[in-house]
Amino acid sequence: MFTKNEGKPLILDEKKIVIEGELKNWFYTNSSFMPVYYGGNEKLLYFIEANLNSKNTNRKRGKVFVEFNLDINGFIENPNVVHGRRKLLKAEALRVVGLIPRWQPGFQNGRFVKVMFTLPVKFK
Repeated sequence: MFTKNEGKPLILDEKKIVIEGELKNWFYTNSSFMPVYYGGNEKLLYFIEANLNSKNTNRKRGKVFVEFNLDINGFIENPNVVHGRRKLLKAEALRVVGLIPRWQPGFQNGRFVKVMFTLPVKFK
């Protein structure tokens, strides 16, 4: 797991003990990670479904793709609909994506990085 302390990235093992020394150097030079929602994709899908309000969409069905940046702290920035046909679905997808809490940020070359992400939001 990755975290920050006084602005410096730290690598933690499964017992939340800081990894240091040679192993830390290996991680910094040989690893890169895409952002991950805490709890994984299943929890992310559950969060989205739990927060979608069918009253806001007149019970319409469809799929909307929302593109956004995840900043170096794991927060969503600049959500934007890149594909979707219905205005109500687009507005609801942007509302729900704006509610999504912090993610585990992307990591590359020994530092946390901003990553662009596209998320499909399905209306059933």
